[in-house]
Amino acid sequence: MEPDAPEDSERPSDLVVEVKELCDLLGHTAELIGTNVNANPYGIGNKKNPLHFLVIHGSIAVKNPPIFKLDSVKDWFESSDSNGRVEGVVWHCPAGVLYKVHRHHLNLSWPIKEPQLSCRKIHICVDVSKYELSDDKKSIFTELAKFKGQSCDSLMNIHELFMEENETR
Repeated sequence: MEPDAPEDSERPSDLVVEVKELCDLLGHTAELIGTNVNANPYGIGNKKNPLHFLVIHGSIAVKNPPIFKLDSVKDWFESSDSNGRVEGVVWHCPAGVLYKVHRHHLNLSWPIKEPQLSCRKIHICVDVSKYELSDDKKSIFTELAKFKGQSCDSLMNIHELFMEENETR
């Protein structure tokens, strides 16, 4: 999942669900989120339609990042500003060095209500035409490809696309 709004945009960028080849992820770190991960703080999917996504670290820029000092970082996480409503933040430093700080490193609670990632519009851009897929009609790739070009108000609403499709059958 990646954002689709310009970095200098005032609004939070929308998220794009798309298929990436594994070679495109080399050199990146990512966070797995979804129905069966970390108590599902984003409300993604449900038992009938579990969904999981990789969010590439650094793909969602932090506006006004805190100074890299303990009190500043803790205040940033606790602020009402939506930027701090995340599980953690990864600093990408020169020479490829990464520093990752989770809320729990600062004795802050997680999950929280309305984390930033769950409050963004989602665009489905799954195109499987260049991939050889099995004949499994229940593949999540095949299912998501049916919704190419559609949008949802948030991650929590993606499963509604599946429910709407099942109702029309």
